[in-house]
Formats: sequence, C-alpha cells, structure tokens
Amino acid sequence: MERRIIAINALSALQGGGQSYISNLLRYASEFSNIKIYIFAPPQFAHLYALPKVEVIPSIIPSKGILHRIIWERLRLPELLKKLKIHLIFCPGGVINFSPPSNCMTAVTFQNMLIFDGLERQRYPLGYRRLRLALLERISRKSFKQADLVIFLSEYAKKVVDEKVPDRKGLSVVIPHGLDDRFRTAGRDYIPRLKSLPEGDYLLYVSVIDVFKAQIEIVRAYHILCQKQHPKEKLLLVGSEYPPYGKLVRKEIRRLGLQDKVIITGQISYTDMPSVYHHAKAHIFASSCENCPNIVLESLASGRPLFLSNRAPMPEFAGDAAIYFNPYNPEELSNILARYLDNESWIMEMGKKAFERSLLYSWEKTARETFRAFENLYKTEK
Repeated sequence: MERRIIAINALSALQGGGQSYISNLLRYASEFSNIKIYIFAPPQFAHLYALPKVEVIPSIIPSKGILHRIIWERLRLPELLKKLKIHLIFCPGGVINFSPPSNCMTAVTFQNMLIFDGLERQRYPLGYRRLRLALLERISRKSFKQADLVIFLSEYAKKVVDEKVPDRKGLSVVIPHGLDDRFRTAGRDYIPRLKSLPEGDYLLYVSVIDVFKAQIEIVRAYHILCQKQHPKEKLLLVGSEYPPYGKLVRKEIRRLGLQDKVIITGQISYTDMPSVYHHAKAHIFASSCENCPNIVLESLASGRPLFLSNRAPMPEFAGDAAIYFNPYNPEELSNILARYLDNESWIMEMGKKAFERSLLYSWEKTARETFRAFENLYKTEK
C-alpha cells in the first residue's frame, strides 16, 4: 500500500478539548503502517503529541497570536506542505485559512455548532462574541466548501450543515468523539471522593457557565423542587464561566436564598473529574446548542442517571438511557426531579442503562474510523 504523509494543523488547539481530540486520535496512528504524520503545534503543547509515528513541528511565530497565525498559515504553511510532500492536511479546528498545494487534499472537523445557530448567538449582547461567531460562520462556510473531507461529530451536525452549506465539493462522514476509559467508573470497588466535594448527595451539572447552558433555569428548577419536598441533595455547577452570565447566575442564587444549597465550584482538573461524576446522585445537562456533548458521554460512563436537555443532539447520544426536559421550563424539570430522585430502583436501573450506553463510545473506535476516512479519501484521488 502506498505510503501517505499527513499533516495536522493543531495551532488553534489552545484549550483542553481540542488538544484531547487530537492526542487521542494520534494514540492509535501507529496501527496504520502506511502513514507518516507531521503536526504543527504551539511549542508549549508539543509534548502532548509526542507519540509513535508522529513528528511534532513546534511553530513559534504562529503561536504568538491569532494575527500571527493567520499570516503564517497563508504565507508559510503552503510552502511547508510542499516541502514535506504532504498528501493530506487535516484541520481539526474546522478552518482552512490557506491555499494548499495542488496535490494536497484537505480535511476538517466541524466542532462548534454555535456558529450556525443564529438564535443562540443572539443570547450574547452586541459585541466581540457575536462578531467573532459571525466571522467564524463565514470562514467555516468557505472551508467546508473547499474541503475534500468534512468530519461531523453527530448526525444532527451534518443535517444542519447540509442545510446551511449544501454545495460542498467533498466527502462527508459522521464520527462522534470517543470516551476515555478513566470515566467508566460504574461498578468499580473504590473511587476516592475529592475533599473539595460537599458532604452528602449532590446533583451535578458540568458545563461552562454560559448563556446557552441555561444554568439560571436549572437554579430556578432546583428552587421549585426545594419548595415542594426539601431535597437532601445539593446542586453543584462545575465549569469555567462566561463572566457576564456567571454574575447573573450568582445573582439568581442570592435572590432565591440558595447560597447554602447551590455551589459553583469553578473549573475542576480533568484528572479529578471522574471522581466528581462518580459520586453524583444524578447528572443534569441543559445545553440548548451542542455538536457532540463530551460531558454527556462522560456522565453516561459514571453509571448515574441523566436528566438531559431535549434539544438535539442529546437524544442521539444518550438514547433511552436518560430523561429529557425542556431546558427553559424550570417547572418541568422540577416535576421530573421530584418524581424520580427518591426512587432508588429507578436510579439503579437508569444508571445501568447509562453505563451500557457509554460502551458505544471509545477513542480507539473514533481514531480508527477517522484514519479509515482518510484512506477512503485517497481512493477518490485515483
């Protein structure tokens, strides 16, 4: 089989999610004997990708800022692709900001559903956030039209882009994110409980505190529940914050007198999250704009019941292993929690279903399907 040389542009992967996606794919690259991989990465993250069959090219200038990266990608990257005789350049961030050599194919992954959801974008005030998302939509449309392969993380995401960008020239494939086995804690004999966790049971909502995540509505639903039956479980909100919305969430907590019952922890280390998921009584996830919700996959793996937003693509990933609710109807969620939280047999049954559902997802499967998609792309070249 002809040897293929792949380059990965990881210069925009500055957060944990993007880095995890790339590094987990690369862990299984050695299974494909006919490929050689180069990866362009910021020097400070080069160690994340130092794996067999991968040659990391630390790139200093484009790591200085977004303008440096744009200029470098347009002027320098095409020269490097030609010099290294690259057959395929993979842009996991979803953007092709350069003109590849004529014999070099392109592949992208569609990651950010928010750029194609105008209604959700309007939740942000006029300013930098909305402008950035609008610009990303324009760039992404152009990139998807240009790409030889677009990888979608869900059937829902593909449906949206099929409607928004129907005139794409390349191939499409749906490959969900994988799941790290460290999150499969259900049934394990002993998972240490973090000292920072509150005593007793808690309901867990893991997600960035942001305008389309409906934390205010979840706090209101919890308040209604407290008025109905005085639950023993506290509510934990775990994640980083979009500051303007975070202030509104805290204001609502104070207004409802829930300072001792609702706890905002901030971001918790990725390595500590399996314990946080495992010791929850149940998980809540109320986002109204997702592509492939990693948090839902990780929650499934803990073997705890899930109460999920009824917006797509949540049912696509959790199936019948969750209870769904309208994220903007606090009364509905409070009624569901009141019905199920004290039903121990139901909690055990749904926890088992959740864990079994999690077995559909693994990084090994994701990586293999991704590299096979690249191989199929090569076949179209002939």
